[in-house]
Amino acid sequence: TFDGTEYHLTPANITLSSGSFSMGKEQLLKDAALAVAAELTADTTFSRIAVNQGSVKLNQFDINLEGTVSRPDSTTLDADLALSTNRWNLKEVLAFVPKAYRKKLPNIRINDGALQFDAKANAGLHNGKLAINTANAGVTLDRLNGRLNDSIAVVAPKLTANVAIPAKKTTSQFKEFAQGTLKAPSLAVEI
Repeated sequence: TFDGTEYHLTPANITLSSGSFSMGKEQLLKDAALAVAAELTADTTFSRIAVNQGSVKLNQFDINLEGTVSRPDSTTLDADLALSTNRWNLKEVLAFVPKAYRKKLPNIRINDGALQFDAKANAGLHNGKLAINTANAGVTLDRLNGRLNDSIAVVAPKLTANVAIPAKKTTSQFKEFAQGTLKAPSLAVEI
């Protein structure tokens, strides 16, 4: 019955040992391994779904996800989500970018470096308006060593950038959101 009873779903695991994905003539993924695992809690009306210890692994890139998405009524969707990654080798990240997109990047050569990303958001959509209560994201680059256009050397032991939305904001226009609500990013360099 659809009475709102809440159920805990044991860890769901989906594994694809090797898969490829193309769009038109462009191959976006070739021989990629995919693993998805999550513990879910949901009610029988699907008005609330919680993800506990969710993870997606695409080759060596891990993304962890936790949080809830709820639909308290037919015009509202609320989300309180957090995601984080493991440390990604920058050479492997650039190698993972499809050839068609790599051509559009300036001449970037990475000798060494790692990337780690995390983000949290508490937001809702009500009658077509996006309400962001809190949101922040951070990126850390470790041991960055590379070149741009074979003329600019980039070396940084540790670089951290954070972006946050400082106060609650409601808008129906994405452009307004992007231009008017992002707090100036902070940047820290460790030597």
